[in-house]
Amino acid sequence: EFQRMWKDVFGSSFAPSLSAGDVQSYCCVQFLVRRDRMRLRPLSFYQRALRYFGDSAESYHALFPARGFVMLDDTLGRTPCQHAMY
Repeated sequence: EFQRMWKDVFGSSFAPSLSAGDVQSYCCVQFLVRRDRMRLRPLSFYQRALRYFGDSAESYHALFPARGFVMLDDTLGRTPCQHAMY
């Protein structure tokens, strides 16, 4: 669920609304952020995000709750974006 994931990653008590268009993206989107803007958040924010998306299956399960498990193909290069396209 988007709202739970947003709250977990950003450590906030509320999340923007996807249906209201508060947050939008495109498949496989890439973006640039100025260094001074990135440094507005503490290092602990990025460490927490890396742990959430890189060190556990929690984010994967939040993105794809119906399947509830990770397949070998997932570990060999599929990204959450690719799964969402199926």
